[in-house]
Amino acid sequence: KSICNIFFIFFTEVEAELNDLHFSNAGGILTISGAPTINYAVWNLSGHQMAAGQGDRSVSLDFTTLAAGVYIVKANNRTIKYINR
Repeated sequence: KSICNIFFIFFTEVEAELNDLHFSNAGGILTISGAPTINYAVWNLSGHQMAAGQGDRSVSLDFTTLAAGVYIVKANNRTIKYINR
């Protein structure tokens, strides 16, 4: 499966739709919504899983505590790249 090239950059307010999911970023907080249940996982480019879990209707992921770099975010079989600065 390919990775959708939606780039969210820390401190940039961005919104995007990817099929049934809505992604929005504000101040380093990535919010994923649009499905009754959201299963998510976050990896750094070294392959280490940084976070994982499940939420109902909306999930907010705080990137402000993570090191600068590129992260892979997978939510309900949708995958994006997140650039944390």
